[in-house]
Amino acid sequence: MNSFKKIFTLTAVLAFSLISSLSVFARNFDYIQQGEYAYYLDYRGGNAFYRGYLVFHMDDNTTQVISRAVDLKSKKSMNYVFVLKEEQGGMPSIVNEKGVPGDNPLFSQNVVDFLNFHIMYAQNDTKIGYNTSLNDDWPDYTQVYHYNKLLPMFRFLYISNDKYPMADYRLNRAGILSAKDYKSFFKMQPAVFKHGKQKAGYSIPDAAEQTVEFGSHSVILDQNWKVSSANGGKVASMGIASDLDAQFSVKPLSAKGVDLSSQLTKEEMLRTLLLRSADNADFSTLKVSNEDNGLALSIETFDESSKVFNFSYIKLLDDAVVNLTTFDFAYEAQKKYFKKILNSVK
Repeated sequence: MNSFKKIFTLTAVLAFSLISSLSVFARNFDYIQQGEYAYYLDYRGGNAFYRGYLVFHMDDNTTQVISRAVDLKSKKSMNYVFVLKEEQGGMPSIVNEKGVPGDNPLFSQNVVDFLNFHIMYAQNDTKIGYNTSLNDDWPDYTQVYHYNKLLPMFRFLYISNDKYPMADYRLNRAGILSAKDYKSFFKMQPAVFKHGKQKAGYSIPDAAEQTVEFGSHSVILDQNWKVSSANGGKVASMGIASDLDAQFSVKPLSAKGVDLSSQLTKEEMLRTLLLRSADNADFSTLKVSNEDNGLALSIETFDESSKVFNFSYIKLLDDAVVNLTTFDFAYEAQKKYFKKILNSVK
């Protein structure tokens, strides 16, 4: 059974001719950050592939895409590179490639997908919000892209198909790598998220409250929290079920470990912070909210060593970043307690 139309277009000639038949638009690749990577699980056409992209923007105005395709059934994998030129007012063109398996279309499909996903985003970027579904109509069926504009790479969480329900293409893991660390990209395996039953009985002892200053900002914490100085400013920590159950901070945008340019929009800042801590994030849990004094997101990340989910909250104020990280079971059990702390930030 075939699923997405792209699965029919597995030769370079056919695939690129389909792409070039689309309307001309102007959009370069600058929406993808330097060193940004993303892996997707691809279950189209009865296959099972793990497809990854690592993007570097070069000094000559080209974009280098390091790509990896893994057949999850046979365990065979192939790595290759293709270089894209951002054509002014027209389609992107491939100006160089190394190792693209032209005789093995299931593996070279990465190139086709990258260009098609780029085009879909470029033609619709102004329509995309925090929970947007957009149709991509084909003669026999409709593909539906499920977007959130803070998500990595092409901004979609998954692609569904109205005719083939099992045809799923889903974001699995993502983040940022430096050029010197690029080899770790080839070692990444599919992230497996098992949301089991929440632990019960997590409680926080009653304790006197106090106002804690974080630079020009403040928060009301009780005495279960211990405040210490760390690189980039103060950090408040709480340990009840373990040595470290939760951590809270408010740091200036320019602080070490934050380093956000004031030229970025709030959304770009928030997406950057998400990418920096997203390697084991379950992107299906991402929530974005416009709060009274800033834009915020929350997401669950999986600790592979302890097999426990953590809850992360990031909020952008005008001049600082609010961050809370705690065990997910603790947050769910004491949601009112943690929300009271977050709402007290001034």
